[in-house]
Amino acid sequence: MWPGAAAGDIHAGPADGDRVREAFARVDDQADLILLAGDLTRLGTEQELEVLLDELDGVNVPRVAVLGNHDYESDRVAALLK
Repeated sequence: MWPGAAAGDIHAGPADGDRVREAFARVDDQADLILLAGDLTRLGTEQELEVLLDELDGVNVPRVAVLGNHDYESDRVAALLK
């Protein structure tokens, strides 16, 4: 198993569930940890983040995330961090 995986610039939006799911489909078999390195969303809305979180729901390895500039676009950082 690899020590970790990293993904950045995901830019999740309402129509991206399939793309995000496919990107993380095999991560449980290949990594002990995922680093989500910013720009998780397109405009920093809760609905966009929910797409990413829904697809990561079945991933069983620990995740660590940092926000990127796109995640601040809607000035909703406090809501994204809940």
